[in-house]
Amino acid sequence: MRKNFFIILLLCIILVFFVIILIFIYQQNNDILPYNVRIGPIDVSKLRKEDASLKIQSYIEEKNDQKIIFRYNNKKYEITVGELIIFNPEKSIKEALLIKKEEFFLKSFYLDKFNKRKVTIIPLNYAINEQNLQSIITKIEKEICTLPQNARFTFRQNKLQIIDEKEGTEIDKELLKTMISNKIFDDEIIIDLPLKKIKPFYTKEKLKNMNIKYEIASFSTRFNLNQKDRINNIKLASEILNGIIIAPTEVFSFNETVGERTKEKGYTDAPIYFNNEVIQGTGGGVCQISTTLYNLVLLADLEVIERHHHSMPVGYVPPGRDATVSYGILDLKFKNSTGGYLVLSTEIIGNNLVMKFFSNEKFNKKIDIISEIVNTFPPGKIQKIDNNLELGKTRIEEGRPGCKVKVWKIINYQDRIEKKLVSIDTYKPLNTIEYVGKKPISSLNQYIDKEDPSVENNTNDLLDINAVNQ
Repeated sequence: MRKNFFIILLLCIILVFFVIILIFIYQQNNDILPYNVRIGPIDVSKLRKEDASLKIQSYIEEKNDQKIIFRYNNKKYEITVGELIIFNPEKSIKEALLIKKEEFFLKSFYLDKFNKRKVTIIPLNYAINEQNLQSIITKIEKEICTLPQNARFTFRQNKLQIIDEKEGTEIDKELLKTMISNKIFDDEIIIDLPLKKIKPFYTKEKLKNMNIKYEIASFSTRFNLNQKDRINNIKLASEILNGIIIAPTEVFSFNETVGERTKEKGYTDAPIYFNNEVIQGTGGGVCQISTTLYNLVLLADLEVIERHHHSMPVGYVPPGRDATVSYGILDLKFKNSTGGYLVLSTEIIGNNLVMKFFSNEKFNKKIDIISEIVNTFPPGKIQKIDNNLELGKTRIEEGRPGCKVKVWKIINYQDRIEKKLVSIDTYKPLNTIEYVGKKPISSLNQYIDKEDPSVENNTNDLLDINAVNQ
């Protein structure tokens, strides 16, 4: 009995000792990846963590130089894997090491020691660089995709008509990401770009359901037909505004709707106000459109959110009724407070800019706008040199007085009349300019009879001071 006891005790000690050795060996090999394990296409069987990381990194460096080709019809667009994919091998290595940690250590020891483990493939962890993907999508879409076009109202023979909508196209980003993931480890990565259709917000059906049929307000201003560049700018901006739909409670922004006035968009230099003077500026004349629209807004009794007056009076509306705009600085904003949809009509008829609001309901009040001059300020007089005017001659460009003005809105309801103060504005006077000629008189001109009507007077064309403001 005693002998058996010692034998059993000895066996137990040996077993414990053996187990301790196995545990020690297991812990020593804790950072060694299991047998028959692959991370992506890379065999990392029985490699230490550091060696596996180096092997995978070598693969990634080579992979990063591979081209990804996006195709659409006969067009091709290239980007490298490294520009589009961010690999994370450490995460995959940790996942591979978890295989052993989740097993009973004797089983794990046996499978790896005697190469009995079945093949296990762990994906090489990566993420798509969303910023770079979006950047190339944006670039490609400019070339191969089309923007949706809303159904819109147009005015023909003074009648509202509807032009059908057009669907647009865009790259299906989520599907493209799936296609990239499916091919990223291929030897050749060629992907046919997936497109999807975009429906416009306003369809013909939606426009019909608005039931727009009543003109609720109208206002027009005149411009000088001789100022071609100014007229060009007015036409460009008015075409954008024509047929614009303003939803109930929507805040309309002139700058957001018309956009920046640049030469790339066709805008030209025309007279504007700057530092109490008239100078040339890109988009000159657009303020006549914002001013005409502002008066239309007042007549439709809409809520004005933002409006700025010019530094000096303009000639196409009474003082206090103008609205200047400058992209990114000064805007005209108003809210559609009618409760229904509004449609803006913008037309150029002869030398008149005509704007109208149409709605689904009749306007049940009459509105008059009155400018009350509180004070006036006489114009100053300045002198300038004109190198195109003959020496000794002068030319006068009359200024305009400044003023302080109150603008009132008279609202005539069916049962009462209401008077509201709209604004109080102060305008600087526009100086009278005396141009002094400095152009030398040629020797030939000295012998020409100055009273001879056949001799052309060499002077600058006069600006129409009534229409020089942006």
